[in-house]
Amino acid sequence: MLTRMLDSPSPEEEMDQQWGAAELERLERIYTDAQIVEQRAQTRRALAVRLGGVDIGCGPGFLLAELAR
Repeated sequence: MLTRMLDSPSPEEEMDQQWGAAELERLERIYTDAQIVEQRAQTRRALAVRLGGVDIGCGPGFLLAELAR
């Protein structure tokens, strides 16, 4: 089982295999659009997350990565 886990693709490789590069680029364009970036900024300000806070959600993880900063 450990060998199987070590041979498993990374999450990025797995998404690339499932979605393809074109779909991943499309998602990145959507989530880096100025309006969506501002929406995440407003969400971060409203949440006022501090060290130890938790974000439970879905999507590509842009908000979670920004909250972690």
